[in-house]
Amino acid sequence: MKPKTTSARWVIDIDESHGIQVPELVTLGYDRFSEAIPLSDHRHEQAYEFVYMESGQATWDIGGESITTVAGQMLMTRPDEWHRARIHYIEPCSIWWVIVRDPEQCRQWLLLRHSEKDKVSRAMRALDRVTVTETRVRDDFRQLRDLLERGGR
Repeated sequence: MKPKTTSARWVIDIDESHGIQVPELVTLGYDRFSEAIPLSDHRHEQAYEFVYMESGQATWDIGGESITTVAGQMLMTRPDEWHRARIHYIEPCSIWWVIVRDPEQCRQWLLLRHSEKDKVSRAMRALDRVTVTETRVRDDFRQLRDLLERGGR
């Protein structure tokens, strides 16, 4: 498995060819932007995206709403929701992101029983757009990256 790497960027698209069998996990990534760079309109089909702000700040346009996130916050976009960086450029910052399939669109999700999957689905739909997190989230992302680089071993 070879993650795509350019400077401080690390991205891995998850699929079974990497020996990782977590179909609910689509992508995990990290990026550090020392200057503003283009980030235009995009969406994640039938998937949620969670962006953890490790440092700096970024302003997002989601459904016509402008939202600024700062270090220690997590931004969530819903399935199929168009979003982008403000004026198509993301400010200098460092971010982790994870894209996960919408449990509502999956017959089975993380091996949960149907009733548990429904609870998770309802909880995800009810999430606030931005939440304050603990700094250990960064360590959790790093551990997940390390695990994925080792092919889940």
